[in-house]
Amino acid sequence: MTARSVGETPVRFGVIGLNHNHIYGMTDLLHEAGGELAASFVVEADLVANFAERYPRAHALLASELALQAQAAQAPRVAV
Repeated sequence: MTARSVGETPVRFGVIGLNHNHIYGMTDLLHEAGGELAASFVVEADLVANFAERYPRAHALLASELALQAQAAQAPRVAV
């Protein structure tokens, strides 16, 4: 991979699931190539802390938060 040129718009990407440590290497490679980690979707709350510490600019959305947001918007509940 090659890093993006100055002035190019970064490719924004998200991560779903943190159960396997290889997600860190994959995220690092995309970041080094000029990608921008926008968000992560995580079911396990205990895995969020380490990921958020390593990638503080990305928004971590827990499945439980998504369900609460849906409920607050009076939308159908999301099955996770």
